[in-house]
Amino acid sequence: MHTGRVHDTGAGTGFIDPHVLAKIDNLELLARTVVEGFINGLHRSPNLGASMDFAEHRAYMPGDDLRRIDWRLFGRSDRYFVKEFEADTNTNLLLLLDVSASMGFGSAGIPKLQYAKYLASCLGYFSSRQRDRVGLVTFVNGIVDYVPPAAKHLPIVLQTIARATASGQGSIDTALRQIAEHARRRQIVVIISDLYDEPERVVR
Repeated sequence: MHTGRVHDTGAGTGFIDPHVLAKIDNLELLARTVVEGFINGLHRSPNLGASMDFAEHRAYMPGDDLRRIDWRLFGRSDRYFVKEFEADTNTNLLLLLDVSASMGFGSAGIPKLQYAKYLASCLGYFSSRQRDRVGLVTFVNGIVDYVPPAAKHLPIVLQTIARATASGQGSIDTALRQIAEHARRRQIVVIISDLYDEPERVVR
């Protein structure tokens, strides 16, 4: 795993060079690098939400409100955990990642699927950091992998993204129908694809 320091080589643009990102084979590290850099300097809202019903514990992450650390649990486990409440986990994000063969093509030695993995990982990490539930669907001509949205599913989402490979002829409409059949609650759906399909099938 590449663990070297990531430098901004975007010639003053504020963006990290994709070739630098390509050297980071740990998607969690990559997502953290991009997201933490993006939100650096932003202030977390002190409003904890209207509902204060306890939902669950999760591992402490840098930037979390220290007031949410469960010190009793720390005393028993010697590990830092923060409390999550229903108001903090009321949004479901479902990432749809196209892994069809056309995503294996690209430019400058970086395939479209690699960029798609970067984007999906960063969106997932950012959403999890915002206390949302994150899920993932990889699809070709139908669903390949499905990770339902949940507060603790980010590691599984990142692992699934990391092992995804491009193959097969894609059709997004089949995947969307399958997802609609199994959807049990409202959720935000983000489609990451080159949409290399018949236009009328995409917008149907």
